Amino acid sequence: MSKTIIIDESIINKGILNEAIEFNQLPKHLRIDVLRGKTPLSGNECFPYEGYFEKALADTFSGMQDYEIVAAGKATPDYVSKLERGCQKLEKPMRNALEELVSATVTELFEIPLDKIDFTLEIVDSVDQSKSTVPFGPNEEMPVGLATIEDVDYISKEVTKRKFQNALNAGAARFFTDEILYSVVSNLDEIKPGLYEIYEHFLTANDYLLFTNPVVLTEKDRHESGRVVVTLGNDEVKNHLKAEGTLFPILVYETVKGFFEMFTSHGLPSDETIAKAVVSKSDYLLAEPWYMRIGFAVWHDFYNILNEVPWRAELLPYIFMKISELPAEKYIRLMKEILAGTEKSKRVMKRVCEYARKKIEQSDFDDRMSNIRDNGLFMIDDEKQI
Repeated sequence: MSKTIIIDESIINKGILNEAIEFNQLPKHLRIDVLRGKTPLSGNECFPYEGYFEKALADTFSGMQDYEIVAAGKATPDYVSKLERGCQKLEKPMRNALEELVSATVTELFEIPLDKIDFTLEIVDSVDQSKSTVPFGPNEEMPVGLATIEDVDYISKEVTKRKFQNALNAGAARFFTDEILYSVVSNLDEIKPGLYEIYEHFLTANDYLLFTNPVVLTEKDRHESGRVVVTLGNDEVKNHLKAEGTLFPILVYETVKGFFEMFTSHGLPSDETIAKAVVSKSDYLLAEPWYMRIGFAVWHDFYNILNEVPWRAELLPYIFMKISELPAEKYIRLMKEILAGTEKSKRVMKRVCEYARKKIEQSDFDDRMSNIRDNGLFMIDDEKQI
């Protein structure tokens, strides 16, 4: 018996119209950059279909309208600055305790071996921008001495992979910032009742301003409230993470982001010259806001697939290590599957989680981390500049 499937064109057109309306609700300065392809993620091959990037941004921004602080009309730069100043005043007498709280909660969440990693975590009055080596924009040049066009293609694929991984790291760091803050509510209440709610307002307002605030960054005025420097060691030297933030939740975010950078450093090419070329094209100041904007969506889709298989936070170092080690072509294909929510992606991630569990049982983390770079030290500064 045959059957006929009729697709009403009006339904299709309605869906396209709704997506167009949602995209048009994005702030104008973002729409212009997206439509002109002027973002570091425009046309990224990790996205599963044409229009994913635009739809993901629009959906994220639309969801923010439900934030209490946004609905109340309080998510303004002045309000955020006022919150930041007030929190800094409250935190100042107890910064050491808050820094120790960040260290304890983050390392416990991901089961980080303290004997293999040195920490410097600081809540500061302001971030010293003069110490940052992060370039303002991307390096457009290819390394000299490339042998063939295949070398150029290889670097291009690695840059595509690196940019997407930066966005995924940013989304994961933002997600776990909320998770960690919620886990220490009682500790924060001991400092000042209601401090958690203040932090929550600060973070959600900042998320909203990431989309709506049209302030143009310049090389002289980087507007940094946090930074992280990760030094990847070798057999003789420990890995080191130095994070700074002007507030407790910013320090949490930068610390978590630094750890995810450490986990995914395995994905960089083994050739030092090529690795530096990839990072110089991917890790720059103007890219970071875009990584954070799309990071909400890509982490959400990644997280949804993880939730289809048994997982827990302490598996993530190994999960991110494993997938970041994939050759760029395979990495790109896997991310397409994950963002599309396919059955194949669930099967693959189930195997990756099983691998991670075995690694935990073997206590293999410290060996892997100590062998990241056996020919020297690599420093990844702030937005991960080598």
